[in-house]
Amino acid sequence: MWEEQVKAYAAADLKGTDLKKYSVGAALSRAKSDVEGMQKKGIVTKGKPGHKTKVTSTDLERKVPRAELTDCVDTSTWKFVYRKSGKPVPLPEGAMPRYVTKVKAEKWGNQWKFLELTPTQRAC
Repeated sequence: MWEEQVKAYAAADLKGTDLKKYSVGAALSRAKSDVEGMQKKGIVTKGKPGHKTKVTSTDLERKVPRAELTDCVDTSTWKFVYRKSGKPVPLPEGAMPRYVTKVKAEKWGNQWKFLELTPTQRAC
């Protein structure tokens, strides 16, 4: 899912990605909203974030198996830039280069789908 999201943000466009294959619901809506905002502002990304992910809980006995994960997202090598100039977009005050994201996923058939990705204000 992250590889496809990185592609979408790099182009500020969901076309040419398989993001819908790996995310649904709130996770997909958030990515769509981000991409639309990036398009309007002329912003794209360069590089990609790092991840250190840990499965925090699973319920594989459910009709639709579910998992929760904690992901330490490292954005120090993932830069937002203005498409035309290539100049970096100023980071918001207090932005953390490494932060915890809570993830909820379900297994639909043979495919895990990301339902929610919730960034926190907690550094990792």
